[in-house]
Amino acid sequence: MKAKMAMKFNSVWSVARLPLFGAAVGYATGYAWDNVLKNNKAWFLALLGALIGYLFVPLHRWIISQGKQVELDSVQLDLPVIGIKAAVKLNDAHRVVGWKLFIESSTRVTTQSLGADEGFIREALTSLHKVFEITRTELKTMKPSPIPVDPNTFTVETYALKMLNDGLRGMLSRWHPRLSKWEKMNLPESDWPLAEYCRKDLESTRTIMLAYTWGLGEIIKASRLSDLLPPKPQGATPVLFPMEDIKKKECELETTLVDTERMAAWHILVELRSRIATQPLPSDQGFLSEAIASLYKLFDSIRSELKIVSPAPRISEQEKSGVESIQSIGLTILNAHLRPFLAKWHPLLTNWQTKNPDESEYKWPERKSCRDDLEKTRAALEKEAVKLKTLLKIQNLLD
Repeated sequence: MKAKMAMKFNSVWSVARLPLFGAAVGYATGYAWDNVLKNNKAWFLALLGALIGYLFVPLHRWIISQGKQVELDSVQLDLPVIGIKAAVKLNDAHRVVGWKLFIESSTRVTTQSLGADEGFIREALTSLHKVFEITRTELKTMKPSPIPVDPNTFTVETYALKMLNDGLRGMLSRWHPRLSKWEKMNLPESDWPLAEYCRKDLESTRTIMLAYTWGLGEIIKASRLSDLLPPKPQGATPVLFPMEDIKKKECELETTLVDTERMAAWHILVELRSRIATQPLPSDQGFLSEAIASLYKLFDSIRSELKIVSPAPRISEQEKSGVESIQSIGLTILNAHLRPFLAKWHPLLTNWQTKNPDESEYKWPERKSCRDDLEKTRAALEKEAVKLKTLLKIQNLLD
């Protein structure tokens, strides 16, 4: 009742304030005419006009701004799914912000269902993140609402912040890093073992965000909401998938290596077993210059793989069980086997070829010593490949 009376007063005041102001100015002018101008002081008329002109514009602006500031509308929300049954206070400026947020949330996956075999999870998470960022940006641009007298009453800002923190933050903080970790291994999203759990959480989040979007529609008094949005959610608040089950699933998927380390170990093993320099080289075949170039490429490839894995702990779980880590195997290949060979023989062969540009490599006096050293290096690399196979738990592969 009090709210209705206040609204009626504000409506009457918005219509009557200018006529009342004009009447006051007219009365003052008439009084001055009867009591001052009769004494033929015409200069007073000019002074009075200047004073009226000086005061009218700022006074009119103040009346309008004060009227807008107190002209707060009250909208009652009843959203049991997200536990909100309260009033929201807002003015026209804040209703505009509410409309922008309504458009964003009603047209994205936040309110549209994503089937078990439909769309991509990455696209859905990106869409949710954009809603989060756009909402936060809009809130930064608006002026704060007057603080409601009733602490249980929402403003547009507090409602939107609750939507971000209770509706989106949990989903994004839980699944964005997990999906990103899978994507870094260059594996397809369809093979992600946690995809089913993530999609279930997406559906729970969609229900929660749909309830918030219905609330935004009611706040801005959008017409025909039932035609714009899916049915208004009813019942208990959906909860995200139990974190204990997710962690249990992750533990089941883990091997002796984290995923990125396992992929790096596999890449290095393939390099070791597929390059010319790591295969037996008969004495009457092949060129040492090609073998050296192949070892340089192997060096660069292994170094690149080691850069993407995390630093190994001082004593890893693999080392406790007698199995070396990918970090230690990779660095051993680089520093104990490849670097000494390349540092010794590459400059020697290059210098001889520079001095004897027309001679065949087969005439190099140190050819046999280099080939013997290459075979020793190849045998050492083979031992490291066996360690990688043990680390990866590979049997009868690439033998």
